[in-house]
Amino acid sequence: MTRRALFTGAVLAMTFGATGALAQPCMMPDPPVFKAQGRILDFGVLTAGAQSAVQDFDSFAFEGLEPGLVFDPPDAVMRLNTGTSNGEPDLRTQEERYLNPDHPGAQPNVPQSDWRRVNCVMGTTPFTLTPPSFAFSTLPQIATPGMIRATYVKTPMAIFPGEVDVDGEVSTIDSFANPPGTNLLPTSYRNLRDTQGGEMMNTLPSNKKGEYHLLDGDPTAVRINSESPIDDLRYILDTLYETVTEKPYRELLTRPDTVTLDSLIEDAEGASDRIAAARTMVDHHLAWGIDLMEGNDAPGSKVPGDRGYLGFAMLNHSGQNRVKRVLPVTGADGQITGGEVTVRQIWFGGYVKSDTMFFDFGWNKIGPPVEAYANCGGEGQPTQEACANAAAIPPNKPWVINYEIFVLSRGADDFSPMVMQFDCPGRLDIGGVAQGCQPVDANLPQEAVDWVNGPLHASFDQSFFPMESGTKVELSVKMAPAQYFNLTYSWGWRRHPPRAQATENGQKLVPPGLPSEEMFCHPLRAGIIDQERFAFAGFTGPASLDELPPPEELGPMIAGLGLATLTPEQFDQCLERFQEANGADKVALDMVNARLGLLTMFFEAPDPAPVTGREKMDYAISKISDLAPAKRMWRAFQLMQEEVANPSDADGGEVWIGLLLDARDAYLDWLDRNHLPSGLQPDPETDLTLAFLNNTTYGQLREGGYVAFPDLRRRGDMAKITLLNGDYFPHGYLNVDFGGLRGWENAWKSTIKTAGSGPWFTFGRFHARFNTVPGSVAVGPAVRTETPVADGEPLITVTPAAHRLMIQFNFEPSPRLRFYQFDPLHHDAAIYAIH
Repeated sequence: MTRRALFTGAVLAMTFGATGALAQPCMMPDPPVFKAQGRILDFGVLTAGAQSAVQDFDSFAFEGLEPGLVFDPPDAVMRLNTGTSNGEPDLRTQEERYLNPDHPGAQPNVPQSDWRRVNCVMGTTPFTLTPPSFAFSTLPQIATPGMIRATYVKTPMAIFPGEVDVDGEVSTIDSFANPPGTNLLPTSYRNLRDTQGGEMMNTLPSNKKGEYHLLDGDPTAVRINSESPIDDLRYILDTLYETVTEKPYRELLTRPDTVTLDSLIEDAEGASDRIAAARTMVDHHLAWGIDLMEGNDAPGSKVPGDRGYLGFAMLNHSGQNRVKRVLPVTGADGQITGGEVTVRQIWFGGYVKSDTMFFDFGWNKIGPPVEAYANCGGEGQPTQEACANAAAIPPNKPWVINYEIFVLSRGADDFSPMVMQFDCPGRLDIGGVAQGCQPVDANLPQEAVDWVNGPLHASFDQSFFPMESGTKVELSVKMAPAQYFNLTYSWGWRRHPPRAQATENGQKLVPPGLPSEEMFCHPLRAGIIDQERFAFAGFTGPASLDELPPPEELGPMIAGLGLATLTPEQFDQCLERFQEANGADKVALDMVNARLGLLTMFFEAPDPAPVTGREKMDYAISKISDLAPAKRMWRAFQLMQEEVANPSDADGGEVWIGLLLDARDAYLDWLDRNHLPSGLQPDPETDLTLAFLNNTTYGQLREGGYVAFPDLRRRGDMAKITLLNGDYFPHGYLNVDFGGLRGWENAWKSTIKTAGSGPWFTFGRFHARFNTVPGSVAVGPAVRTETPVADGEPLITVTPAAHRLMIQFNFEPSPRLRFYQFDPLHHDAAIYAIH
């Protein structure tokens, strides 16, 4: 098919989950399968074995499921009596469940959510995906998924009252109708404490004496060029249009009723001659567009040197190359007093982009060593060798993040990094000696550190500092001791979602989970940096072993591949679970080989292995969905380069209008992640549809409009969510409560005097909890196929993976945020919150 023929396609309607398409029995996976928390984890090897059908997803209310899939009845609603017979307040539940202000860290935890998973749902209402009427050359066909998996979750009950009894009249708590509800905690102007009673330094963001308690020094701001990728991509497209038609793009705005495809093609008659006459300029602008999308800042890049976005890619891949080493800071006595690291970000439109995805504290971690730290080896930086050999940051010492933020056009916001803290480590060994949770004033040996995170603890926005477009803002944030660090969100409350980015603790294992939750048996559990490496460079380990190495060799071999290892006790427990699912005749070698085979299937290693930087980038980009608007723009610029070099038509008008419309359609989709891009529509059977594309998240509510979900406001309300994955690697999904279950606190006071507005728009401290378990809802990779076409490019078809999720929320959500959603395997920009 020629480039010309691609522009005259007909509208195709495809049915997603239609009754006819799913009229066959649902299938269970062939052995081997894995179990966690006593339940099967399904990874999609589907060929045999019947599973009962769920007849109608829309009527699902935790009843009518097959035996073994029935939820336990919900706990009784806790009721708060505002008065007793003698007129005194009834504090029976409050004494146990409310936060004691003298010990702000003692919020009790809650049980795990209950969950069930089935392989597919029968009898679903047809879900139609209709491509645009114009057949864009970069937009592939979309095929019907062969199956829709479903997961059903019921959260535990909140630790707060769900009803109020006033003079015998019982009313249900509604924190939106009658704010703030029962889960607002008393404000405490003290640092948090861990659950062992230890004070967590640098955890009080604001107090009565100062609004910016955690800023280390005064912020600075200088004027910069505000041009953003939004501006420059539009300039490139407008300039190309004006070259093709000899008319300014804005002229179209004067005649909207007469702009048709035929009139545009007529305007572009003779385009090939005009492109040839302006060849140098056209080549420059197309190269600029590609360099911008790829983040190319090497010599020869066509991105102007004064652009704040220089070096930041719009294609989200290879986060394993954005690891920064937190470097030690020493005192006068030579002792390490903490650490320091610098993070560069750009803010524009709906985006926060960062040059950092992971922090490395120099502690022991599984997987191969970091190939090159992003903050080492450059001009004015320590060498890579110096960073690799730098002393580990003592886990009990505070540290500092220095931010350099380029606030570009449409990027004005308030800087409010939200840090999520763990409780005391589940394991902390130094030099092979168990240490436990350590106070900040302890001097620990400067030896190798082995760390495993504890449970989620408390989180909070560390600042709320106003930033204006066209400025470079520099500020430093004081962090709690590293032993507690989970991640930092940089989010823009003025445009949220989707303006958010996460930087993670690179020592973590994901999918998340604790030994008490038996998540160590999860076969895809690996280092968080290695999950990025698997997705964009492939799994390079063996597909199987002929024999099992001795235990003293097996552990290091597994760890060297980037996979989580097991203690002997855990290994035996996982083998027992594996035998329960696959037969008592299975041995340890079968379990290890099943795990290796699963990773090989999901993360096929490239053959031949890429060698040059260009080859590695091309392979990584190939793992991003062809449905992703950023990749479509990148590909459209490449097609234009091909058309310039080898015109497919003597006149060129139709071809060039088609290419420009294609690029502009992708550009408009890229601007707005609060709507699904071309070719995808919301699932009419669920409340919200999320699509993983370009390693980020697009979302759209079924009813449209602002990203608020007013139906979730009372205990027992439910949400139905459809997850689509168009990328060619697995994504995970976690749904998080920001204080509804365990409480939230408004520590922020008015910052009007310093041009802020903290108390209305940002988070005080809150106690988070995962709503979805076990650790992550898996959404398998999309399938990409190519069909040969005579005399043209092959026809690409993408079959997205699909998963439906129903959650019953047994708590009142915080008025600040109803729930938070992200991919724990590839966090970074894969975030979507619901207010």
